[in-house]
Amino acid sequence: MIRVLYDGECPFCTAYTRYARLQRRVGEVDLIDARRAPDLVEAYAAEGHEIDESFIVDTGDAVLTGGAAMAYIHGRLAPRWTGLSLLTNDRLLAAAYPILRGMRNGALRAMGRRPIRAKRF
Repeated sequence: MIRVLYDGECPFCTAYTRYARLQRRVGEVDLIDARRAPDLVEAYAAEGHEIDESFIVDTGDAVLTGGAAMAYIHGRLAPRWTGLSLLTNDRLLAAAYPILRGMRNGALRAMGRRPIRAKRF
């Protein structure tokens, strides 16, 4: 089973997972809102995968983040008719991902939402 851990309070992340129609295309995809799975978030963080830096795709064989995660979804999970499969270039997505992440983080700040792993004082 493929696991996708994303920020359920991020409108971009939520729209992206819906748009890709992952569950309908593959069937065995577990879409998990990271804000409702703190133990899982911490387990991935212990392995070096920070949810506030990227969504996480766990294929069972590899854990992918950033551009590599997007390339995997675009190339293997998303329906061909969406056009997402055209975006499978790891280098292109690795270069674009920091910009996308910055836009996401800015939008979350503007909406008053904290990072998932924000320090609690």
